[in-house]
Amino acid sequence: MKQRIFVAIILMGICLYFAAPAIGADMLLLGEQSQELAGDGWSGLLKLELLGNFLFALSFATALGAVIAYHPQSYAKKETLEEVESPKTFLIYSVIGAVIGAMVVKYGSVIGFIVFGLGGLLRFRTNLGSSKQTGQLILVTLVGLCCGLNLPHVALLSTAFAYLLIYLLEKQDTYKIVIKNLKLEDRQVCVQEAADLYREILEKQGCDILSERKNFVKFQVAFVFRAPHSVGRDDLEYLFMDKIPEAVMGSVDWQTS
Repeated sequence: MKQRIFVAIILMGICLYFAAPAIGADMLLLGEQSQELAGDGWSGLLKLELLGNFLFALSFATALGAVIAYHPQSYAKKETLEEVESPKTFLIYSVIGAVIGAMVVKYGSVIGFIVFGLGGLLRFRTNLGSSKQTGQLILVTLVGLCCGLNLPHVALLSTAFAYLLIYLLEKQDTYKIVIKNLKLEDRQVCVQEAADLYREILEKQGCDILSERKNFVKFQVAFVFRAPHSVGRDDLEYLFMDKIPEAVMGSVDWQTS
């Protein structure tokens, strides 16, 4: 065992000896780049061509991200609430990539070290409930970094674009409901009838049904759907109690995004 440790130390020393010149050159280049960090300041807001190019980069990155996020072959198979919400996370991260790219074009590889350090800090010192929240946290961190690097035009445009994107993505609330105990003594199964009634109520309220799954073994049906902001959970629960006949009414479990 001691021999192996000794050999490993020797090999590590040899690798460091040969890698030292390259590491030194990289650190020297990093030092030169760090001395040249100088943002455009508020004058960047007057550079319309620069702002137009950056806005196009944000839009183009979001469009390409949407092509992958909403691929019909994969999106049509989503059944859980997390899977349905995942494309929103992809779009947020595509915007993050565009913002990082804009900073790298301006400052070079030194930004890579900064983002790497921030990523490690966020990964090990931040505990958020969902990947969507993590994406928003990274985005606001990059906006703050733009402010610190004297790039207010990038920060402002990124914030405005992200605000509009989040507004569009969160325009509807996503829910998953599981209606259980759909079994009667005088009828073996009423799952299909109950599913039709619950679906009819959801559709009349303007809900977009993303997934419907009936389980005739467990006597339950599950819906994943998007509801307008004007239609809340309490409203739907009241309609279920009022419109569904007691003979086919089940117990409803709710999950929200």
